Amino acid sequence: MTYRVIKEKSLFLIVEKDTDQIIEKIKDERKARDICRSLNLGAGFNGYTPAFFTQDFKQKERPPTK
Repeated sequence: MTYRVIKEKSLFLIVEKDTDQIIEKIKDERKARDICRSLNLGAGFNGYTPAFFTQDFKQKERPPTK
């Protein structure tokens, strides 16, 4: 699983690339990038982040999988 940081207005979002799930919203860019780097180096889950961990953040609509 890989993650990226996206700037949205005055916040920095950490997004799971494969699912487009927003993992965290942070005001401090450096902190967001540090967390993202840590996740990309193996911190976090072994696989997709469970959706209930991100329920506080509105997620993008995704088409159903087959």
